[in-house]
Amino acid sequence: MGYKGEYDKNKTGRDAWIDTYGKDEAFDSKGKVRFKSSLPQLDSSNRVIEKSSGENFEFHSVGGLKKQQGLYGSMEISRHVREGVKKYGGTIVFEVGGDVFFESAFVDGKMMGDTNVEIAYLLPYFAGKNSATVPFGKGKIVFQKGGKDIVPTKSLFFKSWSLKSVKENLKVEEYDNGFILFKDKDGKIKKDKDGKIIKDKITKDLFHKFPE
Repeated sequence: MGYKGEYDKNKTGRDAWIDTYGKDEAFDSKGKVRFKSSLPQLDSSNRVIEKSSGENFEFHSVGGLKKQQGLYGSMEISRHVREGVKKYGGTIVFEVGGDVFFESAFVDGKMMGDTNVEIAYLLPYFAGKNSATVPFGKGKIVFQKGGKDIVPTKSLFFKSWSLKSVKENLKVEEYDNGFILFKDKDGKIKKDKDGKIIKDKITKDLFHKFPE
């Protein structure tokens, strides 16, 4: 991908990219998007349509105030890894660790870093499967937590919905009208300083393709 210098195991992929191409990671010198991409699309049977391309994937980058229209260099590296496993075989293990949060995979407008983008690309393959392991071209994807296989469910998503909900030990619940609400340890619905209920609106049908 045109990196400058020798490989440095102590340097992150993003830092290596910035050192080579500058801080405008997703754009070239003429302001054009370097890496356009789209999220996997599902058919009526919840199967990923591999040859179908949806709308260009846009997201709010961490620390950014406007939508990011192209992948960062490190995100593009991850895409190459995924495509390699899909084409040649192998296993991608997605570990639901302490810093994996799911809100941005189902709610538009949330900030996304590398891990958030990765889960947004992988989750469609688990939709409607009720399994911890799913086919991925010639390879497979395994969903794990603590090194053990686990089926992705809404309750799992809620336990790691957002950094804020985890830090404040909030209980996350879904309501029939498509909203996500937050409750404190006393069971009271969380409100902002103006007294308005804090809630997320589920904007992606993908969320409803997973078991409770």
